[in-house]
Order: sequence, then structure tokens, then C-alpha cells
Amino acid sequence: TASLGQIIAFRAGIASTVNLPDNTPVAIVFNQVTGVYYTDGNYNSSSGSFTAPYNGIYAFSVFINLPIGSSVIINIFGDPYETIIGPTNSIGSFRGTLTLKLNKGDLVNASVLQNNGYSIPFSFSGSFAGYRIY
Repeated sequence: TASLGQIIAFRAGIASTVNLPDNTPVAIVFNQVTGVYYTDGNYNSSSGSFTAPYNGIYAFSVFINLPIGSSVIINIFGDPYETIIGPTNSIGSFRGTLTLKLNKGDLVNASVLQNNGYSIPFSFSGSFAGYRIY
């Protein structure tokens, strides 16, 4: 028999208004932890960050509504890693996924960057989810 080890997964939602300055990434805090996933405290709903508890391959997905001219960026330790959505040409709901090889202790979160030429408040809804594949 094979042992898969401990299940590591999270899903968190957001329903709040965030001020988006022009051309400045803003970390989005998905603070509404949902579902029956096992996280063992690896997802911090106060900061919107996931900390990898083990070395391994992890998958992340973001589903979110966005204003025109926006992108969703996955960050590792606060540094942009990869844009998974955008830039958008219309307002609407968008989905993006990314698979990453992480080391124990790597910190992952999502941020939004908008380039409309001015700061805007925006009411977000959506979810950020992740799980360890291997």
C-alpha cells in the first residue's frame, strides 16, 4: 500500500472593498476560510498568505472579479513570481491556476495590480485555494 502523507489544502473567500492605487501591487486578503480542508494553520486568513509546511509540488487557483486593466500576480515571499490572470480588457470574473515547486517555509499569496491611470476602490468577491500535490 502507498501512504500519501498528510493532506494540505485550503480555500478562502473574499467579499470586501479594497483601494487599488494605480500601478502598485496590492496583496488581497482572502479572509473567509471555507470548506472542510485540512490546513493545520498553514493558511493565514489575517494576511492572506499560505506557508508551505513541506517541500513539494503545490497547485493554486484564484477566482476573482476584477476591474478593467487589472492582473492577478502570485507572489513568493512578497516578490512577484508569475501573473496568472490579466491584464483584463473588461470588468468581470476571471480564473487562473498555477503549479509551483515550493520549499518548506515558502510563503505564497496573491496580489492585484491595476493600470487605469488612477486609484480606484473596488469591491472584490472570489476565492483563493491551494493544495499539496506531492
